Amino acid sequence: MLVFLLACTANEHDSAQDVPWFQMQHWKMSELHTDIFPSHQPEAVDCPINGFRLELNQLEVQTDICNYALVEWETLMTVPANTTLEALVLHTGLWAPEEGTAHFALSINGELFWEGFPPIPSGTEFFFYEATWPVEIPEGSVVQLHLHNHGANDWKLGYFQPK
Repeated sequence: MLVFLLACTANEHDSAQDVPWFQMQHWKMSELHTDIFPSHQPEAVDCPINGFRLELNQLEVQTDICNYALVEWETLMTVPANTTLEALVLHTGLWAPEEGTAHFALSINGELFWEGFPPIPSGTEFFFYEATWPVEIPEGSVVQLHLHNHGANDWKLGYFQPK
């Protein structure tokens, strides 16, 4: 009888699914007026859909095709105040004919969560960040990725999730 109870408990636990904060594959282009960095926008934003691809549940942005990426997701659950959030952003080697600086940022409902300014040129790198978010994030909130650099580079949002 004890074996039966343990087996039932183990199967029940194994079949549980974590509810994702947002679905990476449900990204969409943001309206430029929602950008928290409007002064960064180039005169002409050229960012067709083929500048993006989903690979291993990571959103990849190809900056040789998309000169200015502003994408968003809608959250699927409420995250309580004072929850630690963690994020991973990666890029292949950054190269361009002239030196410069790339910029990526993650925001929640228009408030900056994290940003980075990697130099160009630079080698392949990944950036991990975690911080406690002080206020509740209601279901239906907007998470936004802002990304731009010059040159033909590949970037990925690896994940952005409650810890």
